[in-house]
Amino acid sequence: MSGPGKVPFVAPIRLSKLAWLPIALGAVWAGHHYGTPHLRIFYVWSGSRAHPVYHECQYWGLHPFKVRPRHGKCPLIVLARPGKEL
Repeated sequence: MSGPGKVPFVAPIRLSKLAWLPIALGAVWAGHHYGTPHLRIFYVWSGSRAHPVYHECQYWGLHPFKVRPRHGKCPLIVLARPGKEL
């Protein structure tokens, strides 16, 4: 109990309200280190449906891009960073 004239200390921000901060920082770090998820939305292919050979793929995400794969494969979802080739 506080005496007369003393005001109890109240923290401006409670630590329990900052529980989301490590998760957010981890997500930012992972996005920078590994890239952000991108979804393949358009592609040009040839061959059979069982074993398609992709010639061009367009991905949608934080940084949309098109790619012409050298190996003929375009995954449905990729982690991509700007300026890095798949």
